[in-house]
Amino acid sequence: MPTSSVGLELSSVRPWLGLLLMLLLWPAPLKAETPKSPVSVGVMGDVTLVGLTGGVRPEVLVRPFTKAPGFNLRAAVGFNGGAEFGFVPFNVGLRGVVVPKKRVHPLFGTGVELQVMWMVDAPPVVRPALYFEAGVRVDLKDNLGIAFHAAPDIGFGPKPGFGMSLRLGVEFGLPASGGQTSTKSEG
Repeated sequence: MPTSSVGLELSSVRPWLGLLLMLLLWPAPLKAETPKSPVSVGVMGDVTLVGLTGGVRPEVLVRPFTKAPGFNLRAAVGFNGGAEFGFVPFNVGLRGVVVPKKRVHPLFGTGVELQVMWMVDAPPVVRPALYFEAGVRVDLKDNLGIAFHAAPDIGFGPKPGFGMSLRLGVEFGLPASGGQTSTKSEG
């Protein structure tokens, strides 16, 4: 048995842990800055651990202050179904990206959510909630990446409670408009 390895995983029980830690610490910078759109979209597979529902959660990210990654305004709507109930969350929040110029970067966020749940033989339940998220994004190309998020939430109002969503999906930046490119002036 080796005395040290990437990620300090010495038992070989979880060999992927070392790979994940290596990716998180990978210092490879992205290519030189290219024009970027302030709008990104994502399509996330979504699983709720409380209630065991699964589905898809498309999202839109907008950088209102700068074209560079950093803080994003986020809007999303999910469509989840399960054996016991269906679930449609509407989210609005803020997401921050740490070390945005690296290939691998952690992210965090928070916001408000309107949760609509419907069960068999019961009226729909609509409740407000607060959500928090933490995750990591790995950029495959300049405007394309894969991401994993864990997002606990706290529901209020009728039927208060806690929830937890796990999301895995793809995020990509929309093409920059022609007016955002920089060219050298002639003359």
